[in-house]
This record gives sequence, structure tokens and C-alpha cells, in this order.
Amino acid sequence: MTREQKRRLVILLLRFNPSEVHHGCCTGADDQANTIAREALGLYTVGHPPTNPTLMFEGTCDEWRRVKDYLERDRDIVDETDCLIATPKTDTDTGGGTWYTVNYAVKQGKRVFLIKPNGRMEVL
Repeated sequence: MTREQKRRLVILLLRFNPSEVHHGCCTGADDQANTIAREALGLYTVGHPPTNPTLMFEGTCDEWRRVKDYLERDRDIVDETDCLIATPKTDTDTGGGTWYTVNYAVKQGKRVFLIKPNGRMEVL
């Protein structure tokens, strides 16, 4: 995540104070979000690990789901939560896992907070 995305994520988590924060356990944004939620803010985290262990982050979660393929895991994250906060690397849909998850959440009628790399946020 960019510095602006991290700042906006902290603001959202403080505003909503969720009972759980779910993420995909990958290096990068998932790892950073877990650190912010669990270590900085003391929130309960639930990890949904990927099938590829080389992309697995080395952090700790309060609760773990079983390993699943990426798209199934992404759907589980959406299905088990009330809303989605996404921090994509680009401003537009590139067809990657983050955007797949965003599009699935929208189709499921979930509120999506899309934090762009510059920190600007859209609510879908």
C-alpha cells in the first residue's frame, strides 16, 4: 500500500471499529493491513491463506481459515464480512485478484471502500 492508502485505512478502521478484519494472508497489502489492524489498533484478525505458500505472509492472525484457491478464498472473505476495504495498486480494474474481489463484493451487494493509490476513496 502507498502511504496515503495506509493512512486512509487507519481512518476507516478507527471509524468503524470492526469486530473482525479479514484478509488474504499474502505479502504486501494483506500483511500491511494485518499489522495495522492487529498490532497497531488491537483488532481481531482472521486470515484466509492462499494455496501458494511462496506468497504467504509471515504474520500472525487471531484466527485462521483453511487454505483455499485464490478465487474461492476471495469469495469467502466477501461472504464472511459486512463490507470490503480494497487498496488496489492501480486506479482502474486490471483484472487481478483485488479487482476480482471488488467486483464480486459489488455483485453481492456489499459496500466497498476503494482506496486509490493517491488516498482518494470511492464508495461503491
